[in-house]
Amino acid sequence: MSLKRYNIRTAILKNILENDRIAGLEHSGNLHRLLNYMKAARYRNNFIFYDGNELNFLNNPGTGGVISIGANILPEYWKEVVDFSLYPDDSQNENTNSRKHLWQIRQKVQELHACYIKNPAALVKTALKYKGIIASDTTAGDTRKATEEEKKRIYGVLDSIEFAK
Repeated sequence: MSLKRYNIRTAILKNILENDRIAGLEHSGNLHRLLNYMKAARYRNNFIFYDGNELNFLNNPGTGGVISIGANILPEYWKEVVDFSLYPDDSQNENTNSRKHLWQIRQKVQELHACYIKNPAALVKTALKYKGIIASDTTAGDTRKATEEEKKRIYGVLDSIEFAK
């Protein structure tokens, strides 16, 4: 069940939490509100708050994970970033080379994010087509099409990522 509502009241969240089929909530707001939500959900140990903002998550990873459009383009990179956040006690996380590798991945993911954030529908499809994952980058209706400059920029980032592998 997908709901899209901004700044729900804590009392409403408590009603939502009574439904065990709802497992989590995407949050893209301020930390104060998130803390109030977490306080309201404290009796549901299995309830997860997912970060709805990729840059917020990359800069301050949470233990709930992230909802990321960029993960469609670079799932293996996002998996490493999220795993590092979700499993902070992993001994590999203490390794200096592992941290350097994660830092490099994070930079590439941020660079890619900067390419598509202003027109995500068209540019994510452009990237997926470029990688051979989908056959067409056509978008529906009144979605702004990617410009040639935007396409070249995202192709350059994808090529630099492929070259670095």
